[in-house]
Amino acid sequence: MDKEKYFITSERLGFAKWKSAYFSFAKRLWGNIEVTRLIDLRGELNDTQIKEKLDLEILNEKEYGVQYYPIFLRIEDEFIGCCGLRPYDVKKTDF
Repeated sequence: MDKEKYFITSERLGFAKWKSAYFSFAKRLWGNIEVTRLIDLRGELNDTQIKEKLDLEILNEKEYGVQYYPIFLRIEDEFIGCCGLRPYDVKKTDF
């Protein structure tokens, strides 16, 4: 199961790639005001906004090869959050 679900693993963690079937995980994360108040100026996100955010992560992986990957505890197969990379536009950066 691990090899099919996770593309990176440690002894405890498995990193997967977002897919549409993971909407319930996305909703648990991005539907939580305690999380989104720290990462999104809109604060609490509704289902449509969560779906858009999920679709953007899937698109980022397809177009740029990076995303904020969903993370699971391997033994329990429990979703615990996400971390990763965001595409970066050097032209929009002021140094």
